[in-house]
Amino acid sequence: MSTLEALLVDDDDDSQQKSQGRPQPEEKPDPLANIAQDLRKAPKSQLGDKIDNLMMSFVQFLELNNAIPGRTGPTPEHIKETAEFGIKDLLCAATSVSAEFVRIGAQFQVENPDDATDERIKELDTTIKQQEERLEQVSISLKELKRRHEPLLTERNL
Repeated sequence: MSTLEALLVDDDDDSQQKSQGRPQPEEKPDPLANIAQDLRKAPKSQLGDKIDNLMMSFVQFLELNNAIPGRTGPTPEHIKETAEFGIKDLLCAATSVSAEFVRIGAQFQVENPDDATDERIKELDTTIKQQEERLEQVSISLKELKRRHEPLLTERNL
C-alpha cells in the first residue's frame, strides 16, 4: 500500500468515526466575527463611520490580546507593546466618536436654537433640583451628627 492510499484510508476511518456517533468537539462561533458583521448593517454617516472604527479597534484589541489555548504565550514585553498600541488606537477611535457627538450637538444648537435653549433650561432645572436634594441630605446628616456629638461638645466646654 502506498503512502497516499494509507492517508486516504486513515481519512476514511476518521470520517467513519464521525458518522458512528462519537461525540466531536463543536466549533463555537467567534463572537468577534459577529460584531464585525453587525457593523456592516449600520447606515452610512460620519457618526456611523466613527462608531465602526471604534468597534473595529475594540475587536482588534481583543484579538491581539486574546490568549489561545494550546499556544505558547508571547513574552511579557510583546504583550505590553501590543496592549499599548491597541489602547492608543482604541483611545483615538473613542475620542473621534466623542468629537463627532460634540459636532452633532453643536450643529443641532445652531440649526434649532429655540429647541436647544428649551432643552438646556430643562437640564438646568433638573440639575438645580438634584443639587437642592443633595443639600437637604447633607443638612440632615449634619444635624444628625451635631445631635449625636452634642454631649461631647458640652463636656469639653465644662
